[in-house]
Amino acid sequence: ATFLSNQVIMFPNPVKNVLTVTSADNVSFDTYTIFDLVGKKVLESNSNVINGEALSKGIYLLEMKSDTLKLARKFVKE
Repeated sequence: ATFLSNQVIMFPNPVKNVLTVTSADNVSFDTYTIFDLVGKKVLESNSNVINGEALSKGIYLLEMKSDTLKLARKFVKE
């Protein structure tokens, strides 16, 4: 099956505290890693509900990984 990145939904964006990741076809990821724009890892989670309360305001990259998939999406922290 072809996996399209537009099947993954991150909300809310911009995020204040908690970022939730869902997918249209129930694809699940094993790790969720947040990087700042210079590539430094700032947070890692095994849950699709990510507490970003400790993040400073700005733009981040969320990398989602499973055994067969890797996807990255930008989001804004308010």
